Parts: sequence; C-alpha cells; structure tokens
Amino acid sequence: MGTKMPVGKHKNLYQYWSKTVTKALNEELQEEELFLNLASSEYFKVIDTKSLKVPVTHIEFKDLNKGEYKIIGIFAKLARGLMTRYILDTNAKTLDDIKGFNYEGYGFSESMSKENHLVFIR
Repeated sequence: MGTKMPVGKHKNLYQYWSKTVTKALNEELQEEELFLNLASSEYFKVIDTKSLKVPVTHIEFKDLNKGEYKIIGIFAKLARGLMTRYILDTNAKTLDDIKGFNYEGYGFSESMSKENHLVFIR
C-alpha cells in the first residue's frame, strides 16, 4: 500500500482502493454496530472514515519503555491479534466488553483514552 506510484488517475494505491473498500465496509456494517480499528496505520489509511455509516473506535497498545508508555511496533502488532482473539473468546460486543481486554498483561487505561480512542497499556 505504501508504494508511491500512480494507478490510473489516482496518486497512489490508497486513493485507488479507498472508495471500493469503504463501500464494501458500509455494505457489511449495520447501524450502531461497533467498528474497531485493529489494522496497522498503513492499511487503515485506505478507509474514508468520514464516509462510514458508523463511528470508528481506534485501539492503541502501549508498553512501558524507559519510564514512558510508547507504541512498540512488534508488540502492538501482536496485541492487535490478541485483541481479536479476546473478542472471539468473550463474544465482546460493546465498548465496555472491549475495555475488559487483559491478555498478556495489557489493561485498559482510562486516563490515556478518549471517547473513540481506547488505549491499553502494560
């Protein structure tokens, strides 16, 4: 996706795929359905979130590193998979269900989170 090359009249692959992917998501989504962003930022950029019929809740995973909480790429990738497993294991359907995620030492951080941006730390 990050390859900088034009595709037809589009500047890049994000522009080329954006309408198609966003339309497909809208066809699958139901009104008021919970939509979590567990994708990498590289792939999530293809979605036109303003055109989605439901709001997006972004999930972020941070690890304590040298006294600060930081996103560490490899751990964040693993945590996104763990969150997916947690959702399937617990049949999570609400934000409160998601906030219960506790695999591999992660826990929900109320103070670092915002309405549509949940942060989990360890």
